[in-house]
Amino acid sequence: MDFSRAVELLTAYQSAKVLDAIASDDAMWRGDGEWYFAIGEGALRAIVRGLVACRLPAVTTLLDLPCGHGRVARHLRAAFPQARLTFCDINPSAVDFCVARLGGEGLYGNSDLTRLVFPHRFDVIWVGSLFTHLDRERTRDWLTHLAGFVEDDGILVATFHGRGTIDMHRRYPMIGEDRWRHILRQFEETGYGYADYPDRQDDHYGISLSSPASMMDIIYGIKGVRVLSYHERGWDDHQDVVVLGRTDPLGPRIPWM
Repeated sequence: MDFSRAVELLTAYQSAKVLDAIASDDAMWRGDGEWYFAIGEGALRAIVRGLVACRLPAVTTLLDLPCGHGRVARHLRAAFPQARLTFCDINPSAVDFCVARLGGEGLYGNSDLTRLVFPHRFDVIWVGSLFTHLDRERTRDWLTHLAGFVEDDGILVATFHGRGTIDMHRRYPMIGEDRWRHILRQFEETGYGYADYPDRQDDHYGISLSSPASMMDIIYGIKGVRVLSYHERGWDDHQDVVVLGRTDPLGPRIPWM
């Protein structure tokens, strides 16, 4: 996307109305509106940074997964009022809220993302704080699956727990110390650490910690994509942000005009 177009997009967003309604069962709402809305806007800005790095002239289709109750999606709707938005989450209530209040298509998720077939490909796929809860194998499989639904020249923007999470855990523990030490040992030995939450061992959902090198190793195994950026602590000054472009890294070079 041309830099001037990105500036126009953000300028229009600043004067747009962002949905301020909060669902009663929104798990991300902690009573702090300033923080809640800043997180959503931060995701939008991460997406726009990715758009500047790709060849996509305009955004017509977006997927927000997991969408929750629209913490990010409300900003996507304000920034892309004419776009076709798809909301996906394992929580039906969250999907229904986004469809009703933001307009778009809803898709109920399941415990195995690779079994989920999306109705079409997308210019932009935003994956906020999903891989932060998965082991390396599922991160590889799910990221590969999602990359197959990115439109040509589109982008996939995903977040991961990197070095910033080590400091974050000291201040706001995310999992028990025994399990955290296990994660750190794996991280130090292999670049990717993971442990289930104690109450989520049946569906293998917990906390992960990944180095940029481990993520590059995973991404380099995905055909048809290239890394457009890796931004440490790029979301909420905490989670790393990776932008993948659906452009063959070994394809013909297009010279600058």
